[in-house]
Amino acid sequence: MSLILHDKLMLFKSHLKGEEAVIFENRFLAEDLMTLQEIGEKLGVSREGVRQIEGRLKKKLKAYLEEEIADIDLLQESMVEI
Repeated sequence: MSLILHDKLMLFKSHLKGEEAVIFENRFLAEDLMTLQEIGEKLGVSREGVRQIEGRLKKKLKAYLEEEIADIDLLQESMVEI
């Protein structure tokens, strides 16, 4: 299951651009996570700005995974019927 989740996260990441991609990589995927302050300095935005973008990103990720997991459940159900 973790391989499926990894693949879904990489697919989600491929749709991100700019600040969202940097935040996703450094706050969700990195082994050594960066602080809001560190990312803000890297991007030239405030820590609060990074926090707000991260919040929107979490909502997008949640919606994406809920949709993808629903698709997985449908696929598994159809395989049981075969």
